Amino acid sequence: MGSPRQAEESHPLFLPRAFFLDFFIETAIIRFMKKGGKKKETASFEGRRFGVILEDINNKFDQVLEGHASLETRMDRTEGKFDEFVEETRWNFKQVLGELKSIKAEIADLRYSLKAKADLARLEELEKRIYKIEETLRHR
Repeated sequence: MGSPRQAEESHPLFLPRAFFLDFFIETAIIRFMKKGGKKKETASFEGRRFGVILEDINNKFDQVLEGHASLETRMDRTEGKFDEFVEETRWNFKQVLGELKSIKAEIADLRYSLKAKADLARLEELEKRIYKIEETLRHR
């Protein structure tokens, strides 16, 4: 699948993370400068504070990316296990179908032999009836 970074970069609407941070910083500086009237010391303190906040946001964003990469790895492992399960299930079904075919063939053989036995018993019964009829005709 590739890393989350590669997935991001391959997206047609991809903009580098740095673009967003630069845009965010520039927007914040412009807003800060528009307020005006603050002393230079306060401005540098606010700028440092703002930088710390941006760095924290950047770190949190990195953590999200790491979590995404970890989830992707886990999903890949799970997908591999699922693929193995599917293959094993297919093999098992092939085995069961083979057994069913042999059972069907065995049932067909049993039916044939039972039918032959039934025909033999019927033939013996008919022979007994014919013998009785012949005996009856002889005695007349």
